[in-house]
Amino acid sequence: MLARAIVAFGLASGLATGGLLAQQPAHGPQGQPNLVVSDSTSFWIAPPDGWVFDAESGKREGLLAVFYRKGQSWRTAEPLMHASVITRKIGYNAVIPAAIRSDSANWAGTAKDFVFVVRDSVRTNSGVMAHLRSYRSVSSKQFDTVAYYQGDERTWMITLTARSLAAHDAAYADFMALVKSFAPGPDQKP
Repeated sequence: MLARAIVAFGLASGLATGGLLAQQPAHGPQGQPNLVVSDSTSFWIAPPDGWVFDAESGKREGLLAVFYRKGQSWRTAEPLMHASVITRKIGYNAVIPAAIRSDSANWAGTAKDFVFVVRDSVRTNSGVMAHLRSYRSVSSKQFDTVAYYQGDERTWMITLTARSLAAHDAAYADFMALVKSFAPGPDQKP
């Protein structure tokens, strides 16, 4: 009798779970095909044509997702884009001005020819503001542009990074397409 009760409970639980999973949208509000998850929150994103969405390869480095051109790998791609997050939980002030100050300080400490450029903020297709900053160092061969999005007690970041200014600039339109595809996702159950 107990075995039948357990089986019945398991079937009911499976049906309930299946029902909940079926309610999870398969795409974001503007048709974004990829959901990026961190802890209990998420966001939708759509990589540009010709780019791969990879939610596994960058995990060891703390990245939520990496994006690289088809035919390349995330380790050797030039340029590369990636998604990351800072939260109070991991010891950072999770508001955009603090994130920018932290990034600027990190860059200034590693590159003597560091250049910081404030770029125009843009509104994503879902209405969220993305605040853009560029960090560059010719001597370090590092050219990054970061889009910062304010989340609930977190700052989401999407970064375009390249080893040459030419590669960075050639991918900038694709980066902006990725930035504009950002949309808040559903809360996730822990």
